[in-house]
Amino acid sequence: MTKLFLIIVLLSLPLFANEYVVVMSKDSPINSIEKEDLKRLYLGKHIHINGLFFKVLNQDIYKNPGSTFIKDITNMEPRTYLKWWIKQQIIGRGVAPHVKLNDKELIEELINDKLNIGYILRKSLTKELKVINIIK
Repeated sequence: MTKLFLIIVLLSLPLFANEYVVVMSKDSPINSIEKEDLKRLYLGKHIHINGLFFKVLNQDIYKNPGSTFIKDITNMEPRTYLKWWIKQQIIGRGVAPHVKLNDKELIEELINDKLNIGYILRKSLTKELKVINIIK
């Protein structure tokens, strides 16, 4: 039984390695976020939740984890999301998420401010960050 369990765990590791997690600094007062609030943050519809001002961090939306995250949270394809943001910038609405090149850059920015919010691959998780539960 133990061997079977170990085999199942080892075979499932690659599946979880590409999974994204929403993260903030371990010092953040936030432990969970409503999916709808997360969507609003990434669409620039608001950057305040419970009186707290968030800095929203994004990654390349044409690569993982960016493409998967954007589809899951906003229900938009990356191209549609980009067009939507171009339109918002032209009409002067919303604050676009700050784009970071990779997990490493994003983690550095997250650690610097307890109200920065972003997402990374689960395998990139560090002790300076905490996973924010998404409430559906």
